[in-house]
Amino acid sequence: MAPEAVGSNPIARPIKLGISMSSKLKKLKDLERKLTVSIPVEDYNSKFQSKLNNIKGQAKLDGFRKGKVPNDVLEQRYGKSIHADVVNDLIQSSYPEALAENKIPQHQLLQLILRVKIHQNLYHIRLYLRCFLR
Repeated sequence: MAPEAVGSNPIARPIKLGISMSSKLKKLKDLERKLTVSIPVEDYNSKFQSKLNNIKGQAKLDGFRKGKVPNDVLEQRYGKSIHADVVNDLIQSSYPEALAENKIPQHQLLQLILRVKIHQNLYHIRLYLRCFLR
């Protein structure tokens, strides 16, 4: 199975993943805001394991029977792709919700810069926004 086929969706739509999140909005300059969305690492880990188990049942690798490939081999081969899929899913589900929570209409966004990092068992998704807000 090619890494591209690991559940990537060509049409990005917001999906509800049942995650717990918190968001914080900070004004930087006149039109610039920093929106930080914090998601518990446990939510990330459960989504990662779910996608890994989904691949495990379908993976065909030389030297292993179908569905019997060890998790560490799958992580070595598909780990980056699964990570990208999980982070994309978390962003797609939390970003619209965080904008609504902070009363930022999507049609007023001019620019969006995204940064993701792990800090103290939380995934911090930082969105640097340029928007028409006062």
